[in-house]
Amino acid sequence: MDRIQWLAENGGPALKLRMIKEALVNKYDFDADKLADALLRDDRIRKTLGYFYAFYNFDVMRNNPYDLIHNCYENCLEMFMPFLTRLGFHAGVTVFNQRVLYLRNIYPRLFEISAGSNAMPFHGIIVTKLMLKAGYFDAEMETHIRKQLDAVHKTATLGRYDFYETDKAFIRQPKRWKGFLILKDMYNPYTGTLPLPIIYVIELLLYIREYIGDETTRDKIDDVMRFILSPEYQKTRGDYGWHWDADKKTYHATTGGFGLPLYKGGLVGKEAWGFLSLLETASLSPVVRASEWFAKCLSHLGQYETYRGTYLFPDNLLSHLTHQSPGGMETLYRAFLSEDAFTAVKRSDRRLLLHELYSTLYMAVLLNRRKIGSSQQ
Repeated sequence: MDRIQWLAENGGPALKLRMIKEALVNKYDFDADKLADALLRDDRIRKTLGYFYAFYNFDVMRNNPYDLIHNCYENCLEMFMPFLTRLGFHAGVTVFNQRVLYLRNIYPRLFEISAGSNAMPFHGIIVTKLMLKAGYFDAEMETHIRKQLDAVHKTATLGRYDFYETDKAFIRQPKRWKGFLILKDMYNPYTGTLPLPIIYVIELLLYIREYIGDETTRDKIDDVMRFILSPEYQKTRGDYGWHWDADKKTYHATTGGFGLPLYKGGLVGKEAWGFLSLLETASLSPVVRASEWFAKCLSHLGQYETYRGTYLFPDNLLSHLTHQSPGGMETLYRAFLSEDAFTAVKRSDRRLLLHELYSTLYMAVLLNRRKIGSSQQ
């Protein structure tokens, strides 16, 4: 069976938009704007798209503007924009272009605010990587991320993995945190001279790589990914522990790095929850696609192939599909199932078909990236 044809026949507007974005179909096979219009019949999707209006003017963003970028509320950019991109909204969809324009005006300001200090431009990185994931790039982005790339590239190529304090009498370690891993100051992701790359920076580099024509810069990003794939780095499992805040004279839990599920052992707990998203992002790297880890991941997912050649992943791998979904399951059914499929299956079977469509889409994306990567070698 032709999986792409099956997806096109049974998938709704969100799935077709995703197929366009991932070049699984000819972009002229479907009208992206009409597909977006079909999605916007849903009240919750329209409401979610409206959250962009809060970013119209950085100077008048209500209260603390950073709360609208990195928070856990429904109207926070880091929450609602990934939901919209999961629905297939991307660069080229007219109504989405109009909203993302607000972010184009804001992200340079966020970098400029941090330019006068050694602090990481955390919020600028978040906004930029979300834009890149949706397919929006401009040359100014490359200028802003170069400092981040140079810093983590130095760490990646130095060949040192002594990340943690080993002195048991470490003077600043509170007794109640005895045994916790404490990062050496030099590896502090935010202020260290050899910063470990947090997951936001790694995602930013992976998303921007395809837009960069400079081979030297691309090679640096590849070096960082070789560092990430090394057994020494993976001993951290992406959990950097705690770091010292010299200004506030206290410890903070450090934003994690890029721990690779299935690198050692199976998929359990939170590793299963974020596995597909992390694998999809990591697969943008040619270094990753050529790795034993990537082959292991494809082999693991291959066991879920159905008798008809589609895929159906277990629920614990797909929980992120419904996480942060403002409209609930009914919104997802209408978005991902075609009208014919929606009416043809029993209500009780819609969730199963949704999972089969989503699983098959993920495998199609991963296999297509592997194929493209092989042809370019």
